[in-house]
Amino acid sequence: MIDHCMSAFAEYSKDLAFRIYITDGLKVISENTAHFAGGSSLQLRWFDLINPEPEEEKEEVQDLRSCDDIVNSIWRKIDMR
Repeated sequence: MIDHCMSAFAEYSKDLAFRIYITDGLKVISENTAHFAGGSSLQLRWFDLINPEPEEEKEEVQDLRSCDDIVNSIWRKIDMR
């Protein structure tokens, strides 16, 4: 079972490397052609499309006001209208 999984992963890795190589090569060709023809080309790699980087988690901002302060702030905003 482990041999099968290792073999399947190796095959997947080879296939992925081939796809990345081909698509990066086609991207370079299209960039060169676009450069001489005055057109535009893709800015994003195929690999970056299928494997987006996770977005950084934003720090949670904690409101240190008391409940009364928050309620009063809301009422002040309502009264401004």
